[in-house]
Parts: sequence; structure tokens; C-alpha cells
Amino acid sequence: MSIPRYKQYVKRCEEFSVCAIECEKGWIGIEPMQKNYGLYHYCVYGSGRFAVPFQNYIEINPKDFFDMRDYLNNHVMLEASENFYWIGFNTLDKNQDWDGKLVKNGILTVQKKSWMICFDGHPIVNDKKISTLDYAQIYPDKDYEINLNKGVLAVFTKN
Repeated sequence: MSIPRYKQYVKRCEEFSVCAIECEKGWIGIEPMQKNYGLYHYCVYGSGRFAVPFQNYIEINPKDFFDMRDYLNNHVMLEASENFYWIGFNTLDKNQDWDGKLVKNGILTVQKKSWMICFDGHPIVNDKKISTLDYAQIYPDKDYEINLNKGVLAVFTKN
């Protein structure tokens, strides 16, 4: 039996960072609080479980016998139930708050300077095809014509 493999990517951008995890079924990963800056995540494919460690814990004493199934694979941890890939949007400062939303086909107008990120596929924005992990700053009072083209776009605005 081999240990499931994973790849992790992090890119620091102007005002935020983007991360991604691609892993095989059965992989379990833990991210300590000091490194956790994730605000939003999008699951591109696969499935898994995500949990905060040690919530609803019970005391373990010598000679105790208890069913561990409810606690199996918990930690701020991720367990891949099948091959799994997700992309995350992260703040650079834990004191910052951002709003995030997925974009729909049609015309997009934002009220404040924002960032658009492609999470999957090859959407078309103002007649320009973009790819996964492409990002751009978008501005208020300008219209953006969105054709998702079976892709996924998100917009993030700092509060």
C-alpha cells in the first residue's frame, strides 16, 4: 500500500493569495492555525471532509474503550474521499474581511474595486478567454460581459 500523494500550490498576489490542493483518495492534510488564511474555497473535483480539530472532544483515560468512527480523520484537516482538487482564496491579513461570490452569465458590475479569479475552465470576459487561476482587478462602474463557457469565476471584494 502506498501513501496517497498530493501537490500544494500557493501564489501571493497583490492583495490576496490563491492556494490549491490536488490530492489522491485517502490523503489527509493538516493546516495549523498560524498558516490558515483561507476565506473561501471552491472544489473543482472530487470529494472530501474538512474539520476543525479537537472540537467536541472526549477525555481518553487508560482502559477506556470507545467508538472512534465519529472522530476518524478530523483535524483543521482535510481528508480526500476520492481524488480531490480545490482552490482557495486567502487574505494576507487575518484582520481583513472580504466578500466572495460566484459569478453568473450576463453583465457584471461591481460597486467597489474587486478581484476576479477563474476557478475552473475557460470563461470569456469581455471577449477574452481566460484560464484556471487567471485573475484580474475589476473596477466599479464598468460593465464586464461574462460568458462562463462551462467555467467558474468568482469575485472578491475587500470590505
